[in-house]
Amino acid sequence: LLRHSFQFHWQNQGYGSFEDFLSRLRSKRRKEILRERRQVQEQGLEVILLRGEEIEPKLCRVMYDFYLTTIDRKWAMPYLSYEFFQYIFTHFRDQLVLALARKQGRWVAGTINYHKGPHLFGRYWGCRQDFRSLHFELCYYRLIEYAIEQGVQRFEAGAQGAHKIQRGFLPNLTYSAHWIADPAFHRAIGEFIEEEKRLIQSNIEDNPELSPYRQET
Repeated sequence: LLRHSFQFHWQNQGYGSFEDFLSRLRSKRRKEILRERRQVQEQGLEVILLRGEEIEPKLCRVMYDFYLTTIDRKWAMPYLSYEFFQYIFTHFRDQLVLALARKQGRWVAGTINYHKGPHLFGRYWGCRQDFRSLHFELCYYRLIEYAIEQGVQRFEAGAQGAHKIQRGFLPNLTYSAHWIADPAFHRAIGEFIEEEKRLIQSNIEDNPELSPYRQET
């Protein structure tokens, strides 16, 4: 059985620059993004993007600590170990993209992302203290810039988050596969997920006014 859901993805429409991307947005959304990026600068934060060989081994511990701060704030279980972080920093460093923020020489926040082929995948975010709009800068804006620079076609910034829409991410249908052994359960669950799929597809298609992009005339 295929169960459908949706995630918010950013699609590269052949943008030549971040400014080109902004020019395709509605005026209100464009101004909000520019304001949020200014807020990051006004707080004295230095935003740095590192990839592959630029990533020093000591940043593994930094990113793991950021991961733990997010886990602690959400009262969640730390299902990823430090050894896991060491493994990806050793064996997948060429695919890693870190978006980091530094203040007065100290790392204060960061995200781990993966770049493979035409796709960029955002994963783990964490911060030592709260800064206005920094989450949006490190999780979305700086990485959209990177995606445009590198010719990335799709940026998947993780599950959930309707707030992504106003920042250029649109809902896309996704699915997961399931095997149900019992015939009666298989039939009942199959009927449910077919109706669920129709509702999800309808919500995606019937709300064009929610798009942050200007409507072409």
